[in-house]
Amino acid sequence: MKKETIIIRSILGGVAIAAAAGLFSNYLASQAEPPAKRSSAPTKGVLVERANPSTTPFQLQVYGKIEAYERIELFAEVSGVLQSTNPAFLEGNAFRKGQTLLRIEDSEATASLMSQRSTYINTLTQVLPDIKLDYPDLFEAWQNYLASIDLDKNTPAPPAVDNSQAKIFLTSKGVYSAYHNLKSSEERLDKYHIRAPFSGVVTQSSIRPGTLVRIGQPMGTFINPSVFELEVSLSLQYLDLLQEGNKVMLSSPDIDGEWEGTINRINKGLDANSQTVKAYIRLKGSTLREGMYLSGVLQGVNLKDVVSVNRRLIFDNNHLWTVEDSSLVKRRVEVVEFTENEALVRGLNAGELLVTEPVPGAFTGMPVTYSEEL
Repeated sequence: MKKETIIIRSILGGVAIAAAAGLFSNYLASQAEPPAKRSSAPTKGVLVERANPSTTPFQLQVYGKIEAYERIELFAEVSGVLQSTNPAFLEGNAFRKGQTLLRIEDSEATASLMSQRSTYINTLTQVLPDIKLDYPDLFEAWQNYLASIDLDKNTPAPPAVDNSQAKIFLTSKGVYSAYHNLKSSEERLDKYHIRAPFSGVVTQSSIRPGTLVRIGQPMGTFINPSVFELEVSLSLQYLDLLQEGNKVMLSSPDIDGEWEGTINRINKGLDANSQTVKAYIRLKGSTLREGMYLSGVLQGVNLKDVVSVNRRLIFDNNHLWTVEDSSLVKRRVEVVEFTENEALVRGLNAGELLVTEPVPGAFTGMPVTYSEEL
């Protein structure tokens, strides 16, 4: 009896273990994730337009401060007491070309010059008899030359001498050295009278009549207020677009009006720090004043083989999305210039399909359907 009981218990235990194992296996199977089903990427619709590279007028912005085209800083080259002039050399006073701007007391220099002229005349008087005797063909010219010398006027140049012996003779008598010393003194005397090299106006005066002027002392600034020049710095990429003669329309934020300027010259050198090129624009205007800031647009600049796109389409600095074989292609382009809302790019082929709106989640090879903008 005990033996049968043991056998029954063993059988029931085995059945229980098998049932438990089956239940545990089913539990584990229920916890495992089903294999992922491969899903294909959805096809997205995009708007495109066909690229049409063309020559596009471009308005290049310029900005800078104007300065007088004719402008001189005056410094004393001789010393002495400054004399009064009419009009006085003061800010705002105008002078005509050739009119005396400044006059420094020159009585001592004038007396020294008169003495030198007298000495020169005396030297010529002494050599004339020898010229008449040894070089009779030169006598008349030198006699007339001596008669033409005026103590109150600048000394004319001596007659030309082709005879080498006559040149040696005149040199030995000190004729040429006396003449050049005399001309040096005449040039020095002119420095006591500073004359206007052009018609203009005084913009800065740093000296007054009655004061002692020393050599090298700054005396003031004189400008022509009718012609001005605007210096502008432009990026190196625009160098090929600039030409002397290009027109520029300029305006001021402070006063009404527009002024047409012309590129007068372009610096051939490059600023190493800013990598810019300086261009100089000449302009005229009765209401212009030195030191004014002007801004404007350079006319006549054309960009070749460019396409205008919405600047929002540019990503990674210089890339656009295009469509090839119903898939997106990341296209590298050259961004020539940004405007307020657009970008001018170069490098697209004619007829290339250009995506015209941002595509969220775009990636290379992304399948798309497209329709062209009307």
